Amino acid sequence: MLRLLSSAARCAALLCVAALLVSSIAEAQPMRRQGGGMPPGEAPAGPPGGMPRGPEGQRPPEAPRGDVPRWIDTHVHLVSGVTNTTGDWVGAVRVAIADMDKNNIGTAIVMPTPQPPDRDLYDIADFADAVRKHPGRFAFLGGGGTLNPMIHMSPDAETVDEATKKKFADIANGIIDAGALGFGEMSANHLSVADAHSYHRSRPDHPLYLLLVEIAAKRNVVIDFHMDVVHEPIPTPQKLKDMSQRNPATLEPNLAQFETLLAHERGARIVWAHAGVDHTGVLSVELIRRMMTTHPNLYMSIKALPQSPEPNAALAREGRLRPDWRKLIAEFPDRFVMGTDRFYGSSATGMAPGGRSIGQKASAGSIFMERTVPMTQAAQTLLSQLPPQLAQRVAVENVKAIYRLPN
Repeated sequence: MLRLLSSAARCAALLCVAALLVSSIAEAQPMRRQGGGMPPGEAPAGPPGGMPRGPEGQRPPEAPRGDVPRWIDTHVHLVSGVTNTTGDWVGAVRVAIADMDKNNIGTAIVMPTPQPPDRDLYDIADFADAVRKHPGRFAFLGGGGTLNPMIHMSPDAETVDEATKKKFADIANGIIDAGALGFGEMSANHLSVADAHSYHRSRPDHPLYLLLVEIAAKRNVVIDFHMDVVHEPIPTPQKLKDMSQRNPATLEPNLAQFETLLAHERGARIVWAHAGVDHTGVLSVELIRRMMTTHPNLYMSIKALPQSPEPNAALAREGRLRPDWRKLIAEFPDRFVMGTDRFYGSSATGMAPGGRSIGQKASAGSIFMERTVPMTQAAQTLLSQLPPQLAQRVAVENVKAIYRLPN
């Protein structure tokens, strides 16, 4: 607990730079106009998102409708080194900007990964200084390495003492005071997809999560929420066992508890991360539609997978946007954003090609540095198949509204 409390002091230390970071977002490079047109005199920042060609070299029937708007990536992680507690944050930011320019991304929202208490914890105090050197290109969320571990210390707690609540609230408010636009990445059920990748779970209606949504509503900020959804106890799918030995034999239900969290404070905007990635086979279009209809404070960040065989993925194998997903996005045009879940790190982090660390055991971040590269193109492929006005909302306008980004 003392280690976590030190994070509050580190967050408070960022107060002197918070105003610089938040105000700088308003100076971001201009977005493309609706429908993909560039402002006069502006050169394209990168190739428009296109669709993969079919087996005969022809585009699938549903071709892109035009250029992708200059867009905002709402879910990005930085990798500074093998442990993330030391290393080249500046270099990771430089790599991120180069990729953003290549892929027509105006702004990225950076956040720490959701960390359990037994890891080398990092949070905004570690990377915010590197991020603020590039006004307008980044915003950030915090709490993945400070608040999330506090919740996962007692994942099934039904009550929490007042002293713990006060410490949690102090850290949470310190994160917002330091310039964060909200809390993230927070997790309730985090399945492991590699042996270096952590598995952890907690009750979505944990007392500290109930407190967090109250704070989020009061401070008018967002929560980025990672939860692999389970509606009833099920044996862990074999594919997850094959991916990682960290996953348990049985997955416990969490959907009803998540709905309790959403209903606890309607003023809190919760963005359910990684829509379109469904490890448990439960997160269908029908479930998302019901959840969005029932819970007006629920939003979703789409993580597009290239040529995914999964039935609930947004893109089919050939890169086409599935008709049921297109209809869903059109039904809730102000509730979706794009979040690639990209990991960016520099060559100075001690990583060898292929995501392996030199002379050390590979970290999850180092593995995902290469594994997540196709996500950016997949996001553009999805946006290119939406009507221009809807693409503009998902790519830009919804982000400004949900995350309270300055114009």
